[in-house]
Amino acid sequence: MRASPRLLTCFGLLLTTLAGAACHDDDGQHASAGQPPTVGFVALPGATTGAAGISVAIAFSADDPDSVASCDVVAVQHSAIVGAALEETIASGLVEQNGAELAVVWNTGGVEPGAWRIEVRIDDGENFVVATAPTLVQLSQPSGGAVQLISEGDGGGLQPLAIHTTEADDVEAVYSTAVLDSFGGVVVYGAGQPNAAQFAPTPMVEDFVIARHAADGTLAWADRSFGAVSASAGLGVTRVYGVALSSTGAQPVVAGVYDGSVTFALGKPQQTTLPFVPHDGPRGFFLARWSDGGALVHARHGTGLANDKLDVEGFTHDGAPAALVVGSHASGGATLGAGEPHQTVVDSGFFAGGWVARFGGDGELDWALALPHAVPGADGQGAVTHVTRLSNGEFAVAGTFTGTVAFGLPAAIAKTASPGGVDAFVASITVGGALNWIETIGGAGADVQVHGLAGLDGGAVAIAIEHRNGAIEFAPGTPGAITLPAPDPFRAFALATFASDGALFWARDQILETDGADVETGPHMTAVGGSLLALAWGHEKEQPGELVVIGGGGPGSIPVAFSGEYALMVAVIGPSGIPLQALADGGGEGEPVVRGVSHGPSSGIDVLVRPYGPLTLGFGTGDPLEVPVDDTLVIARYGEF
Repeated sequence: MRASPRLLTCFGLLLTTLAGAACHDDDGQHASAGQPPTVGFVALPGATTGAAGISVAIAFSADDPDSVASCDVVAVQHSAIVGAALEETIASGLVEQNGAELAVVWNTGGVEPGAWRIEVRIDDGENFVVATAPTLVQLSQPSGGAVQLISEGDGGGLQPLAIHTTEADDVEAVYSTAVLDSFGGVVVYGAGQPNAAQFAPTPMVEDFVIARHAADGTLAWADRSFGAVSASAGLGVTRVYGVALSSTGAQPVVAGVYDGSVTFALGKPQQTTLPFVPHDGPRGFFLARWSDGGALVHARHGTGLANDKLDVEGFTHDGAPAALVVGSHASGGATLGAGEPHQTVVDSGFFAGGWVARFGGDGELDWALALPHAVPGADGQGAVTHVTRLSNGEFAVAGTFTGTVAFGLPAAIAKTASPGGVDAFVASITVGGALNWIETIGGAGADVQVHGLAGLDGGAVAIAIEHRNGAIEFAPGTPGAITLPAPDPFRAFALATFASDGALFWARDQILETDGADVETGPHMTAVGGSLLALAWGHEKEQPGELVVIGGGGPGSIPVAFSGEYALMVAVIGPSGIPLQALADGGGEGEPVVRGVSHGPSSGIDVLVRPYGPLTLGFGTGDPLEVPVDDTLVIARYGEF
């Protein structure tokens, strides 16, 4: 059985119920009035926990004093989605044997994961008796999934940075080609494919590659940056965050920071070399756009002020075509759009701060603002780490802060973080840079970190966070505020959604770390179809038999089992925070390090993975992908929605 087609059809399965037939006399007629039938016991003598596909033994006795009756054995699971019970008929028309033991086996192949209640039902026309097994059957998603290899790179020092699925279900990704101390090696993208691209990393330079992969998994094109090393220029180091598309879905755009000297489209008509930036000075900022066919359209440059270290943290398109970029800066501020008509200095004095900037389709700065920024006389600081476009055409940004900071100009809103903790914020801003609303997440002594931001239908926004060291409150001081308890003893990972006006819809822990299971990388989040959310992360299991419970143990939680030490986890979360589906993938000794997740209009869930050690994706399916070496990058596509 393949796991991911079930991921595709989960809604159809949830809406299809199998009603157990009423028990009857063996001649098909209801028994006359009399004594009610009895069920002596219901037992599950074998395994009751495991991946869907296991066999569950069921034993019971039944007796009807007035006639020879038959009965049905069913499995029942409650669905919060359709508000009714799901039923699987295990056996029907079994003839009772005057109290003697009867035994059946339930083959759970193709059954929805979750907790199932076993019932034996007898109906003699006058009396209806239901006996329930004392133990629930806990089924997890089987390991494996329909994995389609999108990209394979082979060489030294590879690091995946970002992924985006286009409107045509193509996949674009950005990779770092080398680390500073890596020498030699060859990097191959789309290995064995007609358009395979091969690059030799420059020693002591960290370049990047942007690659587009067609919906069928083949490489369409790839291009790279070229750093340079010289005694006078220092190291040419390129650091890249974010991939976004124009409104046509055809032009990928990359934003990032760099040191030294960086050239785009080397040896081509579009060759562009950005101004030299000293390695020990402020970082340079760049925004580069490629055509649908992979030709460089432009590469723009901006820089920070003296003693500043500018970082680009997040990036999205705004449909103009233009780009909205967010980031952070060290004390001393930063200059964006240097030398352009709308050149802007974002400054938080002696403290680090965040910034949001909009760049037009030609790469020039439209506007920039500091958010959050310092409040005179206070010691607050913060950064913007995530940005997403909303369905109403506006934007949401998120990040973290400490102390007292201000959001928005000129009418700033001041916020003070919880005592002794690091708080998160989520805010909505207009295309012109005005602040619509802002809410915070935090608690005394608690540390909060943002992992993802996604736009949903109706201008709503979802945020994924990690929290530790104390209880946290979402939207404190509002009527709809929600508090989540302190995770015990490690970290918890939660999701929450806010309406277009900032009202909190719901907040819920989705993953709880335990003594025997740890989140290693992620979780990363993407929106699916405007109302659902997908999570992808790497998980490590330290104790045999440890289950990963998606949903934090609340209503509808899904226990997931996997056989090895590591697993690539994928989960789909419903509109109210209730998990809909989850799977664990990965076989072998390798650790799947998840670096991003994305979803297209009709594609499945695309996961960007950097394996450490031999790894099998699609484990347990008929078409697994063997990843035999460490230095390989993979994009795996699970199912279709």
